[in-house]
Amino acid sequence: MITKTLKVHDIHCSSCENTIQSALSTKPGVIHVVASAERNDVRVSFDDAAIGEAELRELLKELGYEPLP
Repeated sequence: MITKTLKVHDIHCSSCENTIQSALSTKPGVIHVVASAERNDVRVSFDDAAIGEAELRELLKELGYEPLP
């Protein structure tokens, strides 16, 4: 299991947090997700054999949130 904190642009409110958490938590390999509008980040624990960081970043982009490098 890997835990990463991804800085993400444009998380403004609890609705944004819920959108991100709901979408990512349904993906195979994602164990735990916490999005924070206060910190503008997403902390995600995942099984890197099932899903990679690049896939998580792409999912965030598809939701309309831009992960920062």
